[in-house]
Amino acid sequence: MDGADVDLDTVWKPPPGSLSGWYRCLIAGTTIATILLAYLAWHVIWTVYGCSYHFYGFWVRHGVWLGIAVCSLAAFAPASRVSRFVRLATLMPVIHLAAVVASVVLWHYLRVHAEGWPGYDVAVDPTNSMIAMPMHAWEAALAATFVLVSTALIIQPREWLQTMLVLALSFLLLFGAWLPFSVCGAVHGERTLSLLLEAPNAMLERALMPPLLAALAFTTLLMRWPRVARKSRGWIVMLTAALLLIAAFSQLSPAKPDTVLYVDTLQLVLLAQGLAIAALILAGVMMYVRTSRARSCVRGMATQLGTITDPDRDREPVVQVEFASWLRAPRILIAPFEVDTPTGAVLATGTRVLWNVPAATTCLAAGEQCPVLRRGDVVGVYRRDVAADGHPFRSMQHVQHLVIAAPGAIGGFTNMTLMLWRPAVAYMAIALAVMIPAALALHSLDIGIMIYGP
Repeated sequence: MDGADVDLDTVWKPPPGSLSGWYRCLIAGTTIATILLAYLAWHVIWTVYGCSYHFYGFWVRHGVWLGIAVCSLAAFAPASRVSRFVRLATLMPVIHLAAVVASVVLWHYLRVHAEGWPGYDVAVDPTNSMIAMPMHAWEAALAATFVLVSTALIIQPREWLQTMLVLALSFLLLFGAWLPFSVCGAVHGERTLSLLLEAPNAMLERALMPPLLAALAFTTLLMRWPRVARKSRGWIVMLTAALLLIAAFSQLSPAKPDTVLYVDTLQLVLLAQGLAIAALILAGVMMYVRTSRARSCVRGMATQLGTITDPDRDREPVVQVEFASWLRAPRILIAPFEVDTPTGAVLATGTRVLWNVPAATTCLAAGEQCPVLRRGDVVGVYRRDVAADGHPFRSMQHVQHLVIAAPGAIGGFTNMTLMLWRPAVAYMAIALAVMIPAALALHSLDIGIMIYGP
């Protein structure tokens, strides 16, 4: 074979619907890390606060991570027309949400029964005090949701759902990386751990405001000036990676008051994680609703086949899917085109198009596009012609509804996974990055308990 005939980009890319080895390792690694962190977290919680006569110790220590493992296998096992890793990545945020809810409920009952145990008694050991949050968890969740939605509407009203998704994911990453760094050195001098846990407002403000402002700036840059964001992506990744490394190294030392303070504030990371998962789920629900409404509107409409005009015979794409960023779902780009039908030409300008996500989108890199419809393709044309009421020429007709459907545009769960797997993988990578300092802190706390006792 002549070397000039070999396209290296095609050789190195996986087949349509498949993922590269890097993405498969990332998804598998994050799944395993989630299981290990759940095991480590509940091992430490049971060691410090467990009450064996109220609970079955095996299920408290092992129930959550076993549930995550079973759900992950159930999501991965069934066959699919696309990679199983795509489906696992799409469903993993839901599995994380179920694990977080189960952990919160289990911790609530464990804490109630552990209050009389010395490991939880503040009088015996002040470091066993829990942080006094300025508001209840549900109030904090409502306030965070209001801020998330309102700022998304301000930054980009036309794409508020995608903006909310970018903001939630970027805040989770920045807050998870900044929190371990912000609590380092917080306990010193007269600012004892007990005082910080009883009055944490100033500390929480220092922990929340910098990542929130940085996430707002990044989201505005990405949604309003995507080209500028793409050019500065290297600097952004480098700064974020440096912050994550500092956060991880800050938790390598043996257990100390700063470690206890960081572990107590991990509930805020769980809240940010819940918001990111909720944004992903809301994006999926909204896409499903919009697709269902688009398909329901064509019921009862006259249909016929047509061919997209191709005067130059260049097969130019007219409908494309663009992969702009890992933090948002792909967007559709539609250029004006005409469709030749047996009853005449139909101009499709601003027309609703029913389409499925091509399996080849799994091979796209950031900034690349994948054609959905090209000139010369056969499409379905749905239209409803009605009389123009009140028009001086009663016999004139006009098209009230016009919908163009790509071949096989039926939607389904696979179509949703192809839309959401990229932000879901981004969430998994962010969750893995945030888990590392938390796992190191829990490990340091576990070692401290083994050396000094609970």
